Amino acid sequence: MKNDAVLTEKKQRIEYIDCAKFIGIFLLLVEHAGNWSDLSGGGYSTLKLWICSFHMPLFFIVYGMVSSYKGLKSWNDWKKYSLHQIKVLVVPYVLWAMIYANGFEAKFFLGVGYGSNPSLSYANTNAVLWFLPAMFMSTLFYQFVLNFLNDKTNRAAYTRLCIWIIALIVLAQLCRKVGGIRFPWGIDIALLGTVFMLVGHYGIRQVLSCSLQDAKRSFLLFLLCSLVGVVLSYVNKPLDGPYPVTVMAIAEYGKNIVVFVLGAVASTTVILLVSSHIKGRWISYLGQHTLVIMAVHYILFPYTLFLAKIVFGGISSILTALLNAVFVTALCVPISMLTDRFCPCLNGK
Repeated sequence: MKNDAVLTEKKQRIEYIDCAKFIGIFLLLVEHAGNWSDLSGGGYSTLKLWICSFHMPLFFIVYGMVSSYKGLKSWNDWKKYSLHQIKVLVVPYVLWAMIYANGFEAKFFLGVGYGSNPSLSYANTNAVLWFLPAMFMSTLFYQFVLNFLNDKTNRAAYTRLCIWIIALIVLAQLCRKVGGIRFPWGIDIALLGTVFMLVGHYGIRQVLSCSLQDAKRSFLLFLLCSLVGVVLSYVNKPLDGPYPVTVMAIAEYGKNIVVFVLGAVASTTVILLVSSHIKGRWISYLGQHTLVIMAVHYILFPYTLFLAKIVFGGISSILTALLNAVFVTALCVPISMLTDRFCPCLNGK
């Protein structure tokens, strides 16, 4: 929107969003540390519960905030857009899956071709890569829905928007109930990812546009969203299942999918409010390379966690996870530089 103060200037918009993306990937590193080592004490489990309630939805939301309506009407429009998204998301997905592969047997091609978190584990490659096929499908669904809204903000458009959001949530919930099956290319997850994109595009950026112009209003919004995000993450904690936290990768949305959406939106708003006050060239740089950080962090974890435990192992599980995340992000700076120089396609470029 031309009157959107948050996104007025392209350079400002990129720094703002990149900072939020960096915070999101940093929190992912903090949360994933508990998957590698027992960090359950000292409040870490509570922190992990909160982080898991929004750290993946955040990336769908910020995409919606900066991705405009493309007006894809003809077959050639869709073809051109799809090819671009394949270059940005599918090519790095396949390359990283091959880098992590233990071999290229039939199950590798079947698992990677199916493109879900469980199928990637079956393929003996990096299951974290589930995000890329799901994001790819979400970007297509997102533009499809925008075609019906025409990127307008009148009452009729918002009525259609609400209908689409409700329909997508219902479909996502129905998919979730189909025998626990994960759909190919994260289609089931992409439905909810599209909801987050729409909320980012039509909701959050408008709210931030108004609140960031007034320090008092911004602070009150921060307090309200912090409270709502934390409370809903606790209220929506899964009752059963293999994980005690919400996990978007396997469509584990807790007790209620609507509560999951509301909590994720609230906590993402908190991160965006914080990111609007943070400046830093390296933070912005790392925010532009979250794909690389996501892809390589499991390679680095055995070494960085070992060092972090030496420093804080007997003192604080939270500090251990935070220091581990600092080590990983520091190591990802030269790795990102190398990928940009010699193989930019690994970062979707």
